[in-house]
Amino acid sequence: MADFNDMDIVGLRVAVTMKEPTGGDKNPGANVVPRNVEGTVYSMNPQSGFLVLMTQPGVERSSFKMLKMSFIENIELAAAQTEGGKAGCPAPNQALPTGVAQYAALPSLQTEAGESLDRKITQKKRQGEENRKYNGVDDDISIRALEVLDQLGRVYPDCRWDEDRNCIAIGKDIHVIGVPSWNKPKVKAPDADTEARIKKALEKK
Repeated sequence: MADFNDMDIVGLRVAVTMKEPTGGDKNPGANVVPRNVEGTVYSMNPQSGFLVLMTQPGVERSSFKMLKMSFIENIELAAAQTEGGKAGCPAPNQALPTGVAQYAALPSLQTEAGESLDRKITQKKRQGEENRKYNGVDDDISIRALEVLDQLGRVYPDCRWDEDRNCIAIGKDIHVIGVPSWNKPKVKAPDADTEARIKKALEKK
């Protein structure tokens, strides 16, 4: 039996010989896996004791066989698939998909799948930008300003963004400004009671 480990066997074509089943026909698992199995190694985990082979890569539903390593009698590199090829080297139609091949690189954004992903990212970004827009709000208004606008809008239906003053307006005479920061907005109202009510609304989360 060749000395394989889980780092150098993945992706290789191997021929596996299973141990002779005991119990003859009375053994329910005797005919589940043939004694000789050949396939491309998809995964091998000595700790859990399992070897997974892909016996028919490339088909719509690839065939996998999970073998318990304690039942394996021998593992050898499969014979060369092409003239002048190396033992264990799978033919193109027997190799693992690129995405699961050992040391495979992530797909480039220039590939068809990558371009699709790039389009989705762009679409989501555009969606996010659209969601940030309220009545007359410029693109450069901070997220926190929009959060304040949304918070006040739940209490005051006539709450809106005042483009000219670059602040939030409620009615005609009430303005909420983000100077120096929208984290602590200031309220300008015609009387102290109104100012107190607006501040109370801002304190609610």
